Amino acid sequence: MRWAPAESDATLDATEANGGLHWFWHKGDSWRGAAELETFYYDSVGRNCNLLLNVPPNNQGVFEQAAVQVLTDFHTQLASTFNTNFAAGAEAGNDTGTTNTEGHDLARPLDGCLDISWQTTKTTGALKLNLPKATTFDVISLQEDLTIGQRVKSFTIESCSGNTCSKVAEAGVIGAKRLIRLGAPVTTTQICLRITDARAEPGIAEIGLFLRPAKTGTGTPKLH
Repeated sequence: MRWAPAESDATLDATEANGGLHWFWHKGDSWRGAAELETFYYDSVGRNCNLLLNVPPNNQGVFEQAAVQVLTDFHTQLASTFNTNFAAGAEAGNDTGTTNTEGHDLARPLDGCLDISWQTTKTTGALKLNLPKATTFDVISLQEDLTIGQRVKSFTIESCSGNTCSKVAEAGVIGAKRLIRLGAPVTTTQICLRITDARAEPGIAEIGLFLRPAKTGTGTPKLH
């Protein structure tokens, strides 16, 4: 149940030569675009992993301006998505049949602290968030409390209205961070995180709802 960081290595260089990519600078190299780097981010950081992005300096010891611009655009895309957490201000409640352990109460996934969590008394359970108003999102962020280890094995996210809920996403482990990009934005006033399997009583330290800028919201990524 402990968490050991994995590492995903990639290079900014996009020039294929002799069947491979350059890890060191070569004159005339081309660079990956911000959209591709964004996919790298979701597929690494967003799947419980560290992203190590290689950016090679040129033969003058400086980064090429074109490479700097790509990184700037990449940062702008991420900042535009993650600057506003639409789950902020939500009221949390245990779903029917779910209870939490002492000291791991309902507000923990919304307090900004990753070392204290909402924790169920069983290996399954569900937490509902009543949002301050109707909210549109297409990125879901979840983080476990790693002080007690990585425990979640599978979960779903549901959009709810009263006692009626519909599944909008499902995935496996969470760990340090799990980011799910939805194929289309969802608008709702209530969501439910349902832990369907875990190695031990799971601790959820953070829940976030975010919306990507319209120009980066194309396509239907697979959910794993």
